Amino acid sequence: MFCKKCGEQYPEGANFCSKCGFSFQSQSESMTSKEISGSETKVFVEPEVEEHKKYEPQRDSGIVTVFSVIGFIFGLIGMLMSFTPLIGTIAFFISIPALVVSLIGLFIAFAQNAKRTFAITAVTICCIGIVFSYWQNSAINSFKNKFVQKTQETRKTLKNSKSSAIRSNLSGVASSQSPAFMPEKFFGVWEYDYQGVPRYFKVTQLDRQKFLFFNGLVWEEKISWNSSASIRVAPNKYAVIPIKMKIVNGKLIATFVSFNFLATHGTDTRCKLTLTPLPDDKLRYIVDYKILGNYNSVGRESYIAHRTSKWQ
Repeated sequence: MFCKKCGEQYPEGANFCSKCGFSFQSQSESMTSKEISGSETKVFVEPEVEEHKKYEPQRDSGIVTVFSVIGFIFGLIGMLMSFTPLIGTIAFFISIPALVVSLIGLFIAFAQNAKRTFAITAVTICCIGIVFSYWQNSAINSFKNKFVQKTQETRKTLKNSKSSAIRSNLSGVASSQSPAFMPEKFFGVWEYDYQGVPRYFKVTQLDRQKFLFFNGLVWEEKISWNSSASIRVAPNKYAVIPIKMKIVNGKLIATFVSFNFLATHGTDTRCKLTLTPLPDDKLRYIVDYKILGNYNSVGRESYIAHRTSKWQ
């Protein structure tokens, strides 16, 4: 073996050079590190070659393309519909299946190492459509709930107001019409004299503001209150119904058209019936009439009626 520094030869196993003092042990360690370093370099190069071999170029896949195209088309339709008012809720049910199809295509692309850009785009578009359609659906449902709640509150308020108004009318209609108005003055059966023949009518109360007038027909010692006059309820249409009267200035008044309330030979006659309370439990019964058609004549019939218990 030779000294690396001065070139002096020494037997194997010497530790240092007696001539220049160089340590043979450091020379041996340096050579060992170089060998190890060289072997590490060889080991390090091999993985790079193996890692490079792992990366293969992505290829085209027909099935991935089919799934991606279907998902992209329906996802695009869903996304566009999601921006449209009212029909945006439908987009939610279109975008969900489109997203499923796009995810299947993306999964196949990863499994086959195929191109996946189109599939990722389809998934993104479907997600946008779902988000916007869900937002619009939530907004519509919120508006609907608020509208229904507001409508119910309005109906409840109107119902309460109407009930209050009815109670107010029922309690104060008499004083509002006339301070001296007393509904009980009109109730019951009344008798009046018509050309020497007693005739009868009856007044009942429908509600606080309306009363019903019945003409009585006596036949064989019996009276019928169901034989009132035929009242015109529509053009060329008549009905045998009680006459509805209203309170006006302390009186009961009714206006109607009939062809047999008075003896007008079947000709339509416009009648105004007025009942006015009098002292001693009596009523003034007045009928102002105008015969329609070619006759065109007017007149008045006035009677004093008293209460009777004969036909109670």
